[in-house]
Amino acid sequence: MKDFEKRLEQRIFQYLSDAEDITRESSLNVMYNDLFKSNGLLSSEAFDQGRLIRNDDLRNMVRRMHSEGLVTQREHYSEVYFRLSDAGIVELNRRQSEELDFTLPVQDAETRRWQRLKQTKIDLQNVESVAELINKSLEELSKVDLTNEEHRQAAAYLLAARELVVAPAPPSEIIWDLVQKAAAIAGIAQAVLLIFSVLD
Repeated sequence: MKDFEKRLEQRIFQYLSDAEDITRESSLNVMYNDLFKSNGLLSSEAFDQGRLIRNDDLRNMVRRMHSEGLVTQREHYSEVYFRLSDAGIVELNRRQSEELDFTLPVQDAETRRWQRLKQTKIDLQNVESVAELINKSLEELSKVDLTNEEHRQAAAYLLAARELVVAPAPPSEIIWDLVQKAAAIAGIAQAVLLIFSVLD
């Protein structure tokens, strides 16, 4: 199992067990919204090392856990609900007793490049350059084959970042977070990092 899958599995374990010592029952849509959305929009929790966690990722992991006997499912009015099985509770307790930690992934080169970019303070000296680089990122976005929803969401992040760049006091951290989220949705992290590498 890949590190990304391990972290996602652990989040599902935590979600389904987080109900005052009583295992929670949830449909996939409700689970995804609770874990990865805020006010209907994708939240920062929807990204894993810059990778967008999609509904299909969650569905595939829950199905795998079901095939391994870690969760049970029941159908109710055409909706399928999942909860931890007895075996799942045993496995959760085993992990907790061994204090397994899936929250500290090994940093890869891409992660380090994002961290370095986020240390760049946006000020009067580079504000025009940053705005132009965001425009180039928008051009790159237009070349990618995405669903309409994905394209609109990624473009909205970049446009919001561009608006903040010209604010009297540009919030650098927020701007870089928006750029990273857009890149993750569109799957163009490498291209965007290359565009902004001139700031290094």
